[in-house]
Amino acid sequence: MRNIFLSVIVSFLIIQSAFAQLDLKRDDFVNTTNRNWWKWHNDGPNTPVPSVNDGYVLFSLVDPVADFDPYCDAALWDGYPELGGPYGSVQITARVRAMNPHKYGSRGWGLWYTEPFPNLQQQAWYMRVLDDTIYTGLDWWRAETSNGRTEATHHYTDLDQDPFIIDDELWHIYYIDRQPGYILFKIDGDTVLYVTQDVPQTDMAFHIWVDNLVYEHVPPDTIKVHRREWIGKNDIVMDYVQIVTAGQLDQSESPFQILRLRQVPNEIYTDTTAGLWKSYSFSSPDGPHIVLATARVEQYLDANQQPISDDDDIRFVIDGTDYGWDTSTSFNADAQGTTAKTMLFNQVMGAGAKDIMVYGETSPLLYDVTVIGSNQGGVVFDQEYNETKLSGSAELWKEITFNTNGGWVVVYVSATADEDSSPANYGYQYSSFDDSADDDLKLVLDNTDYGYKTAQSFYGNRLFGEPKSVVIQDSLTAGQHTLQLYGTGTPTLYRVVIFGENDIDLSPIDEAPARPIRFSLAQNYPNPFNGTTRLEVGMPVEGSIRLMITNTLGEVVRILHNGRLSAGKHRFFWNGRNEWGKTVASGIYYYHLINDNGLMLSKKMIFIK
Repeated sequence: MRNIFLSVIVSFLIIQSAFAQLDLKRDDFVNTTNRNWWKWHNDGPNTPVPSVNDGYVLFSLVDPVADFDPYCDAALWDGYPELGGPYGSVQITARVRAMNPHKYGSRGWGLWYTEPFPNLQQQAWYMRVLDDTIYTGLDWWRAETSNGRTEATHHYTDLDQDPFIIDDELWHIYYIDRQPGYILFKIDGDTVLYVTQDVPQTDMAFHIWVDNLVYEHVPPDTIKVHRREWIGKNDIVMDYVQIVTAGQLDQSESPFQILRLRQVPNEIYTDTTAGLWKSYSFSSPDGPHIVLATARVEQYLDANQQPISDDDDIRFVIDGTDYGWDTSTSFNADAQGTTAKTMLFNQVMGAGAKDIMVYGETSPLLYDVTVIGSNQGGVVFDQEYNETKLSGSAELWKEITFNTNGGWVVVYVSATADEDSSPANYGYQYSSFDDSADDDLKLVLDNTDYGYKTAQSFYGNRLFGEPKSVVIQDSLTAGQHTLQLYGTGTPTLYRVVIFGENDIDLSPIDEAPARPIRFSLAQNYPNPFNGTTRLEVGMPVEGSIRLMITNTLGEVVRILHNGRLSAGKHRFFWNGRNEWGKTVASGIYYYHLINDNGLMLSKKMIFIK
């Protein structure tokens, strides 16, 4: 029986039955995907339907009239069931900004029980109200929860007074944790309201809205609403919303064989400033490694292509090598745009404990960080596709053949699938989560079929357009093997990478003494080479060295090591790629070994594509 190790992400997106709630509902408002669970609304003669732009959704109330029935508004909410939302226990996180000073009426976001006006007796929301009369008691900006219409059941914090002054025309991250015994409100990570009394007991649904209604409380238990009229626009935008009802986002796996690290945070960066986001540690053998990361970043441009927010960025520092911000070796929304991507970092590592530091800025979404490596390992296949299947029929979409020297092989596939791709835009009614029309993508490795609609596939009825990766680790015989991808609907494939345990394909050499008698640099082998070559360094005593590769102009192409080495023989490997992960041109290259006394040894090698 074949040894198979499987790991997948976002397996927590489980539909329990038709119309049952999802454990996770998250929308990053990428303009190429649909989310079936939303209900969209616009009322008024001039108010447009909320629109999905470059990584955000825009709510714009335009020229409301006072006598419009029932009122003028633009809104989005979880649309089913019709009365009462599905959330008894829930954590809501959203990044929101108002685009202009507030006009008469209300705007807000949070949870409420969808009962008709003027009841509105169960809610937990952030809400601003502004009136156009001299009665300023109707002007407020609050985090508020209530259970009933009577004033005694309303608990709130004013967000326009000390110590909680919040300017809603700036970006903020709003959080509501609603549980049976309490409701917790946070803004930018700081607690602004914690309520344990009069907590709503009715299920509530998520809403975000802007309208022309002014709310007036008339004791003891009446809420009166007043419609206002004005000329102009009242705009708010939401970058993302994440609604978690059960389970956990992190689906990380334990390392096994040549899979050295499998971290699957599936997480949005929710800090307000750039900083350290994730720190991962793993144990490394001496030899070639690859680090794979799948993420999505966004730009946030308005209709005139002007930024309304800083763009998303992710920076990696891998075993001390800093790949930088806004580079070809980082997730950079200015260059990448609003799309998902898988990046590959090649790095030769010495044996021992290693770490990966992940830094975030604005609100990127990191799906996984995966490390694969072995003493004699190498990549046997790597291709970026970023391609969407065009035909809706079930068929063989991609077939990949690869050769391996045998042993453990890891297949990494990143892709996504969506539910029911037929609607042309957002805003269609309740989703039945009908499997018959969604996207699917399955993997077949040699004769092993991992199936449609399984944890080892890309299942549109579970993913709803969220990227994920599938890792298959299998012990294969030497020779040629085949990976097939079958698709239905229009799934999108990002990247396929295959790494073999013994695929560096270098002949053995005679072992040198355990402690060399002099500082030495051996000729690379093989030379000339196509693929990967090995370089050996001899250290008579412990010391600091720098091992780098230059071209014929003396320009640094790659730094293989810059730090201390113990006494003994050390092997390094170069795969013909530069510091940015790009394959260099065929030709002559030099490699140089410099110790802490300034002694430099150099040799020539030839790379052939």
